[in-house]
Amino acid sequence: MQNTGTDRRFRQPRQHDLIVIGSGGGLVTLDRALAAGHDCALIEKGRFGGTCLTRGCIPTKVLTTAATLAMDARRGARIGVETEHARLNWQTLSRRVQSRVSQRFSVEDYYRSQPNCHVYTGSAAFTEDGLLEVSYEDGRVPDLLAGRRIVIATGGRTRVDPLPGLTDDMFLTSETLFAEKWPRTPPERLLILGGGPVGVEFAHVFHEAGSRVSLAQRNVRLLPAAEPEISRQLLEALGARGIEVHTDTVCDEVTRAANGDILCRLRGRTSGLLTTVVCDAILLATGIVPHDGLHPERAGIQTDARGWIRTNEFLETSRPGVWAIGDINGRYSFRHVANQEAICLADNLFPETRTAGEAGAGPRPMRYDAVPCVTFSAPEVAHAGLTAEAAGAAGYRIRVARRRFSQTAKGYALGHEAGTPGDGLVLLIIDAGETPGRLLGAHIIGHEAALLLQPLLLLLGAPAADSRDHVARMNAIMTPHPALSEAVFWAVSELGGAQDA
Repeated sequence: MQNTGTDRRFRQPRQHDLIVIGSGGGLVTLDRALAAGHDCALIEKGRFGGTCLTRGCIPTKVLTTAATLAMDARRGARIGVETEHARLNWQTLSRRVQSRVSQRFSVEDYYRSQPNCHVYTGSAAFTEDGLLEVSYEDGRVPDLLAGRRIVIATGGRTRVDPLPGLTDDMFLTSETLFAEKWPRTPPERLLILGGGPVGVEFAHVFHEAGSRVSLAQRNVRLLPAAEPEISRQLLEALGARGIEVHTDTVCDEVTRAANGDILCRLRGRTSGLLTTVVCDAILLATGIVPHDGLHPERAGIQTDARGWIRTNEFLETSRPGVWAIGDINGRYSFRHVANQEAICLADNLFPETRTAGEAGAGPRPMRYDAVPCVTFSAPEVAHAGLTAEAAGAAGYRIRVARRRFSQTAKGYALGHEAGTPGDGLVLLIIDAGETPGRLLGAHIIGHEAALLLQPLLLLLGAPAADSRDHVARMNAIMTPHPALSEAVFWAVSELGGAQDA
């Protein structure tokens, strides 16, 4: 075995202007550095493209889009459209998913072709003196690297907690599902552990694919970050479709029966009630943890109690010359956040590459006050800004504006019916105190919730100094009729003047 600790004393590190660890969101910063002519290094130990391309938002949206279309096609009869039985073609879906995931090869090829980019396909770890050592599975001598600037963009991985009786052949994660454990056919019976966005989206997909889906959520609510009313409606909607959901519940034991069935014992955290779910596979959607092996503590890089790297508003770590973006800084697990952080960082590190008119601007901090969060389930859920509870805890006096999709002409045309779990809802949190009429939070459940949220982000993301009355501005804007956007803009009509529905 090579004694790399001894060898390090006799090796000179390879010097780079910028080192990026991880080939996901960090590529945005890397591209700007390459464009500015810097000598760069990219380190990736797994699949190129990061979580989003290889196991996250892109392949999962290929699945959820098809699942939603199949569901909507079957529901067409309620608005006068007769269709044959619509179902997912798993073979076609599989081919389309793998086509997207395979783009990781072109990502790697592209960066290898760049003349001032050095690609290292190994595992990076900090040394005590702040250098980076890249080790390789094939036994090659590790490389020792030094960088004037180092960007950590290593993301996270699915948390796999110890569970009595659980063996590797029983469960899937997003990492294995889109790799070696992709099923030739959907499992007949599937138990999903976790009721956050990942668990809820997979419940939607596999239910539409024909699996009998059960979901166990530790929290008392699905999507705990959403407004409670929207969480309740999502729970009702999933139940109405035949998905069995257990909230405030954990799985505390797994056994394999003689006939091959997997027996999962569920326990109510409050009630203590025991339930056994029989399944063919378990999908873990229990959150993420940082990738291990980087050893940031060796370089004096501080982490929080969960192991995420601490950063300030400029994405700086506690060690000068080292920044952290994306999942690894523990703020948000969204690619659009990682991309925005990477852009912000590139603007600060390489100001000469800023867009026209911004080159002379000073360092800018990263803002997180209008982060859009979308769960592509059915119904779709989208929100940004504060919940009513969070606004109250922050000292705001608030008013809540609400509008159902069924209250609009387009909502009726789409088949939204009042009093049903499928009826969409727009819920807006409005300041009623020091800046009356200012939008503090937006929460939507229903058809194309993500698209309906987008115009509200322009208000939520406005500078804090812009405290103009958002309600008045929304009431002064004409909205196409009939369109679902009426549900968004008419939600505030009762707060700022009459509006004819």
